[in-house]
Amino acid sequence: MDDYVGIEINLAHLSEDRYRAELRYTRPDANTDRAPASGQVRLSPSALDQHALDPQAYGGALSAALFEDPALSAELLFGLAAADTLDRKLRLRLFVQRDAAELHRIRWETLGSPGDTSCLLLHPRVLFSRMIAGSDLDDIRLRPKSDLRALVVIANPAPLGDPVRGVEITDGGTRRRLAPIDVAAEQDRATQSLQGVTLDLLASDPASARHVTLEAIEAALRTGPYDILYLVCHGALIRDTRGQLWPHIYIERDTGEIHDAPGDELVRALRSMPDRPSLVVLASCQSAGDGESLALGDNGALAALGPQIAAAGVPSVLAMQGNVLMSTVAAFMPTFFDQLVKHGQVDLAAAAARSVVHSRPDSWMPVLFSRLRHGRIWYVPGFTASDGFDRWPNLLNGISATKCTPILGFGLLEPLIGTRSEIARSWAEASGFPLHPDQADDLASVAQYLAVSQSPGTVLAMFCSSLQQRLVARNQAALQACGLDERTATLSDMVRALGKQGRQANPDEPHAVLARLPLTIYVTANPDGQLADALHEQGRSPVVEFCRWKSTLSSEDYPPAIYESESAYQPSQERPLVYHLFGVLDHPESLVITEDDYFDFLMWVNRTESLPPAVTRAWSAHALLFLGLTIDDWGFRVLFRSVLNDDRRQRRRSFRSVAVQVSPSDQHRDPDRARRYLEQYVGFDQVPIDTFWGNVGDFVAELSRHWKQR
Repeated sequence: MDDYVGIEINLAHLSEDRYRAELRYTRPDANTDRAPASGQVRLSPSALDQHALDPQAYGGALSAALFEDPALSAELLFGLAAADTLDRKLRLRLFVQRDAAELHRIRWETLGSPGDTSCLLLHPRVLFSRMIAGSDLDDIRLRPKSDLRALVVIANPAPLGDPVRGVEITDGGTRRRLAPIDVAAEQDRATQSLQGVTLDLLASDPASARHVTLEAIEAALRTGPYDILYLVCHGALIRDTRGQLWPHIYIERDTGEIHDAPGDELVRALRSMPDRPSLVVLASCQSAGDGESLALGDNGALAALGPQIAAAGVPSVLAMQGNVLMSTVAAFMPTFFDQLVKHGQVDLAAAAARSVVHSRPDSWMPVLFSRLRHGRIWYVPGFTASDGFDRWPNLLNGISATKCTPILGFGLLEPLIGTRSEIARSWAEASGFPLHPDQADDLASVAQYLAVSQSPGTVLAMFCSSLQQRLVARNQAALQACGLDERTATLSDMVRALGKQGRQANPDEPHAVLARLPLTIYVTANPDGQLADALHEQGRSPVVEFCRWKSTLSSEDYPPAIYESESAYQPSQERPLVYHLFGVLDHPESLVITEDDYFDFLMWVNRTESLPPAVTRAWSAHALLFLGLTIDDWGFRVLFRSVLNDDRRQRRRSFRSVAVQVSPSDQHRDPDRARRYLEQYVGFDQVPIDTFWGNVGDFVAELSRHWKQR
């Protein structure tokens, strides 16, 4: 359960310094929504700058401007009162629309409470983050809790330490000299800050041929995955030819010379990665002063890069929006990471760290940019067992008795291609999808729109083309290592070659683990041949069949179904059945993609004579394992309804019957709620459901471990 209430502040530009403000109170466990409060506000970053030297006065002026409309202040006070009454934290989230990006210049972390002079963010119940809408189309993927791993990058280009050459820059119109960075001191500071986190280091070293180039940073990140990128370098706001200020970072070239890199280059590098860090820390470096007055910072240049990094798909970014005292950083950072290691909530960790430095004049300088609705960057994988029983023995007994049937979904393809919702969003954006934005995540809905507005054949071609483009973009180096030419190889060939490569590199690759189990029937919603290949590698001879869910698939253009060519066939461990429910890549016309396809499939599959008898018996009597399916996806709902319809779910099963692996995301964050949703959706209580909270890799790794130890 989400033990928070929320206030969302949404700001959109109207004209000049006028903005539309909307405050919305949210309560995750409420059955009804509360109407938002809205009004117009006048906000001027330059006018607020007159209070720049007095954070309390700045926060008071900002509060007066934002809450000038009594309806807005009343909504915030309602949220605070609700948090007190319910004894919960208040998650305060600021949404600045893209047409109002100039408002990120405002020091929101100084915001005062309506009606008094206290800083709102220092309220013991308030968790604050600046929310960033993503410009990428990828899903936010949470990581399983493990030892957090960070890549610490420290860039000190050679000229910075040269008293003769040096480096002078014009930063936001002010001329200044870049000080050399003490690499050893920064490494020590990172080590002290990130206690409890495993560190890898990429740092400038005159004695090494390796330099902190953008390419080196990207290559190091790809050796991860890393949970955290901790970047120490100089930054500046550089004016372009049109007079606009843009963040730059100062890293190295291959020669060790300084590289004045536009921040966009780092953003593009992060966006190109399929496995991005969950948190980027733009750590300020030493700039001026001594002793207690020693400052860290770049006048907020790196903080200006924060929204761009978050928009590129990084879930959270922590930066300093000014020249912060070293002593403040020394107190803030260790507390932040200590809390993050404990619970994984970035906004809760930031609030705890801010409370430690609350009496300091620069306590407002740490700023958190986030794309996370619920603030969590990791989850704890495992079965959700409210009754305290271990679910693994029952599942293992079903497998040992060959009374378990896995039903596999697109999650097994995600490492190669990404998610179905990512494909849906790319189609929706390209086609001007006119329906509700929530439906733009649903591939079947977007595909249905395109089938009507264009043609079903177009959708089929788009689907295969999208899979191939995404596969190549995400796996170019791996394809080259396989010796495949992407211009001539088929999509099916590329998937199978990459699958083989993955199984050779990882003995616990999901298809490899499943192929080692003594199962006789495998049901899959995926169209690829990885599972059959994995079974062949185990010395087994799988029989591959696909649903003939429309009459055209029974014509002479397709191979005969197994029970037509071999009527006595019975699935066995030596010759298991691999049954493709939603079609195969080798016969694209068999693919189930649009809503109409799913309806046609549902009508077909619920006729008793449609399915092979062995599959019907397995669905009715075996323990079932749903793996790699998304619980709000069309495919999952159709499968769940088909497999567990009224007739089939009344059959008594020998083993606790349904285990569902649920991949956590920022939308699906509560395993118990997911289980209740499934029970309510299917509408039965005679067939209990066990939910495993974790991704496909988490589940299969645990399954492999338990199977070996049985």
